[in-house]
Amino acid sequence: KIAVGAVTAEKIVAGAVTADKISVSSLSAVSANLGAVTAGSVNINNRFIVAADGTTTIQNATTGARLVLSNSLLQVYDANNVLRVKLGVW
Repeated sequence: KIAVGAVTAEKIVAGAVTADKISVSSLSAVSANLGAVTAGSVNINNRFIVAADGTTTIQNATTGARLVLSNSLLQVYDANNVLRVKLGVW
């Protein structure tokens, strides 16, 4: 048996814990320097989205007054969710 708190970072040899030894249903961190990230797609709170095909959408809100930039199209909506400006290729 290992006592609670007995295993600390100072006691783990560098490289001893590898991905093949970790089995978790989810993994999160308050902050991390991930370097290069490989993913099928990325979705950050429906505000910054990169689909698997490379389609990219950036928006400051999902409804109401907002600016939406998606690949070669820029759209501006008013507070009533009405499209007011549409620039680019659609």
